[in-house]
Amino acid sequence: MKIELGNIYFKSKAEAIRHTKKVVHDYERYIPITTESDRSTFELFDSLINMHPESTERIGIGVDYFFVKPNAITPRYGEINFRRIDGSTDNFSFNSCLKARSMKPLYEAMRVAVFQQILDRMPLFENHKTCLLCDNDYHLDNPKQIDHVIKFRDLVAEFLEQFISTDIPTNFADEKDTNRYKFKKCDEGFENEWIGFHGRKAQLRCICRKCNIKLR
Repeated sequence: MKIELGNIYFKSKAEAIRHTKKVVHDYERYIPITTESDRSTFELFDSLINMHPESTERIGIGVDYFFVKPNAITPRYGEINFRRIDGSTDNFSFNSCLKARSMKPLYEAMRVAVFQQILDRMPLFENHKTCLLCDNDYHLDNPKQIDHVIKFRDLVAEFLEQFISTDIPTNFADEKDTNRYKFKKCDEGFENEWIGFHGRKAQLRCICRKCNIKLR
């Protein structure tokens, strides 16, 4: 299966992993990677992060630049980090992005499925005037947001453990209003089980946008 990362085409996922691994290994540590300084590498990393199952949350307000730093567990290896426009930083595994490429539609459909459930809990937070984490007041530039105490991706992973791979949906419909993936009618049983699981397990809290971005 051919894969395109930035402006580079690879014959297989394995070839894409080998190439990215070499780039990360050889790149000078802590040097900002921008479209101006190194467009090819920036586009490579940007393509990878957009393959992440939770790319919207990870990217947040937007990526300012990427950089490579020593891996926290094994310092002789590098890891891809990035700085968002708001100054917050995070990292991601290129292996996870490439291997999880087919999971992104599933994650999106699972978010759409529980969206109404989250909206129904919103009134619980109507009287919250300050962020639970930083204690700052909410305002137009830093509004109130609802966050999962147990990360959404961790809830998804726990839920999927009970299924064999052939039972997990792989084809999805498009939601008309948002053009996001949603479950098809034939997968209603899976969807309802997930909604029930999320309703029992999900703990929500009210925090500001800045704190929410920092936690991603």
